[in-house]
Amino acid sequence: MLLLGRSSFRITTLLDGVHRVLERWRPSIVFAAYLVLSLWWVWPQPIMWARRAAFAPRGLDDLGQADFYLITWALSWVSHSLVTDPANVFNANTFFPAPLSLAFSESLLGYVPFFAPVYLTFRTFRTS
Repeated sequence: MLLLGRSSFRITTLLDGVHRVLERWRPSIVFAAYLVLSLWWVWPQPIMWARRAAFAPRGLDDLGQADFYLITWALSWVSHSLVTDPANVFNANTFFPAPLSLAFSESLLGYVPFFAPVYLTFRTFRTS
């Protein structure tokens, strides 16, 4: 009986130690899992990101290229504005004297959590 009590105490102590380590490293484990899952989901795009921002086998037509630049600008503006002046996110720098000019088009606020970390880390976005 005494031996069983000691071994269960050791197992409980070991499990408590493992639990503490997992709790400490949980954010890192979740981030690593998210990163691996994201790269798996978009593969083989990561190997092309150094050479091009958007992939189109025959190139983009004029309207598609304009839309690409509009989306890139909107995401960049919202990311920049949320860091520098969050109260004036919709007072964008297009159509300057007009107030709330970001509302003239899509604001893409739902995509900002995915775009902003990369944009704010590197402060650039290659479009060629």
